[in-house]
Amino acid sequence: MKKMLFYVIVGLILIGIVAWDTSKGFEIFSKNDYKMAVISPQGLGLISVSSNRGMINFLVIGPEVMVWVPRGYGWYKADRIYGLLKQEGRMDIASEIMFFNFGNNCRKIIWGDDLLAWEEWGNMVDHLGVLPSIYLKWRMSEMFFNEEVNNNQLVDNVRLDEVLSREFSEDRLIEEDIKVSVFNATGSNLLATFVAEKLNWLGINVLTVGDNTTEMDECILKYGIDVEKSKTFSVIRDIFSDCQISAEENILAGEMELVLGRKWSQMINYDSYVRSF
Repeated sequence: MKKMLFYVIVGLILIGIVAWDTSKGFEIFSKNDYKMAVISPQGLGLISVSSNRGMINFLVIGPEVMVWVPRGYGWYKADRIYGLLKQEGRMDIASEIMFFNFGNNCRKIIWGDDLLAWEEWGNMVDHLGVLPSIYLKWRMSEMFFNEEVNNNQLVDNVRLDEVLSREFSEDRLIEEDIKVSVFNATGSNLLATFVAEKLNWLGINVLTVGDNTTEMDECILKYGIDVEKSKTFSVIRDIFSDCQISAEENILAGEMELVLGRKWSQMINYDSYVRSF
């Protein structure tokens, strides 16, 4: 009886360990696109695993490309981002760098010595867990692999715009077709346009871009019915987590409004983005 109890306890512990380990990369099993990014001394890399398309897209951002680092840091070459965030202890803003520069909603950020660190078994297991890593390795052998290298600057980069819109937009967000309007309530130049571009790259249907009728301090995310349970709502809510959320009767079903206020603009230090090279 004691031996049986011992085996049951050990079995439960093993099941718990496997479940915890698998939870790190559980989304890789779904049909949703899975996004990762690599930050290394060589530059930046974006990875999109799309089961629906049967594709893995890998975008390399070359070392000399200037990348905007929010929250007051300004512009840095891509090969300096790794050292900067490590030195400053600001690895927590890596996902913001990926969104504000590439409209990329990363599930995982991989830190490595080179841009191929994401393919290494040890890094996969560390970030995704054993079972998701085995699954991804298996899927990689079946999927079409597409690699793009960008060595041009990000501002007014038509080719990069095409790549991000076509290869890195998320199928589920496109299919949901939730319409989002973005309004600038700060007085800062082109803030709504800046954010709308990134949402478009994600695959979100941006309906209207413009200035709010009045300037505001707070950032507000408003939504109509049939929106709250959508993936689009979840993604925008997580990215703009510092914004107030409000269900509004005057917002049409299937639509959202994002009103960007002064406090949010100051938090990311948008003014440090507006510069010329």
